[in-house]
Amino acid sequence: MLNKVEINSKVILKESKLNFVSNKSTSILDAGLNSNISLPHGCKSGNCGSCSVKLIEGKIKTFNGDIISKRSTNNNILLCQSFSYSEKIIIQYPEEVLKKIDPNTSKSEVIVVKDYNVEVISNKQVTPIVTELTISMPKKLNFRFDAGMHMDFINTELDITKKYSICDEPDSKMNPHSHTLRFLIAKHNNNGLSSHLADKVFPGDIINIKGPYNSFIFNRLDESPIIALAGGTGIAPLIPILEGFLCKNNELYVMIVLSVRNRREILEMDVLYNMSQKYKNFSFKITLTREKSFIGTRFLFGRIKKVLPKIFKDLSNHNIFICGSEGFIKHALETVTSLKAIQNNIHAEVFTS
Repeated sequence: MLNKVEINSKVILKESKLNFVSNKSTSILDAGLNSNISLPHGCKSGNCGSCSVKLIEGKIKTFNGDIISKRSTNNNILLCQSFSYSEKIIIQYPEEVLKKIDPNTSKSEVIVVKDYNVEVISNKQVTPIVTELTISMPKKLNFRFDAGMHMDFINTELDITKKYSICDEPDSKMNPHSHTLRFLIAKHNNNGLSSHLADKVFPGDIINIKGPYNSFIFNRLDESPIIALAGGTGIAPLIPILEGFLCKNNELYVMIVLSVRNRREILEMDVLYNMSQKYKNFSFKITLTREKSFIGTRFLFGRIKKVLPKIFKDLSNHNIFICGSEGFIKHALETVTSLKAIQNNIHAEVFTS
């Protein structure tokens, strides 16, 4: 009987009309995504917490083999590490999160996950390891997205699917500005999808993408100041998210700290500079982790753990966003926690490249 239950389970999102079918061999997160429901997720390995959700009813089996029910846990579960273990499972997201998954708006404003075959219109190298890929999203596609979302890039020949965050903020109707989308592609080796996109994809090529998907999910923020920590290409989703906040409240205090190895790897400094001129309470700092310090420069030197305590002594009143590699996330979380950051005010996403 247990095997039968595990094969086919109904997962329901409380306070919405959304539901999907899951089975014992596929994580609940992947089952939802395969049903074209834009469930929040990041690393898919349980490290970023982006897919955290409250279990209201039913049982799940974790990646480690533990059986968890509502009675056995008062904490949220991670959908990327959870597998169905009962015929019916009910999960619950906070109201603000649910609106991003199943917007209670007019049909024209709903964000829909779809497959797209799109044309590459630009692929240019912006640092020694990063290229900026721009794709065309014609108006006829009716593509809508929110700041901080990502797309899955799919290459059937290589049998690889990988997520890349959208660098841009949507317009007031949730459409792409100029009907294009930008992505930062970091190539750390000569293998994998990032290498293929950087070296073998050219303007005029047609590529397959799917989305958009939610990466950063957060409840309604208060007026507390925001500190955003970005490691390399982790800057991509942070800029549009923060620009969206500032457009709604230009009195909000916001600072970005970008961490890169050296000046040759600095990303989006022109965008950050323009934001600092546009918004009086926005500022940015760039720290170089592998350059020797020298005087007469705007840059900081050293890893986040070294430089952040020199800027802030107490982060208990701040909302904090962190985006970067798994190692960067861990390092940054340890740092902000040591500076008294409140756990519920920390929003992190592992950004693989």
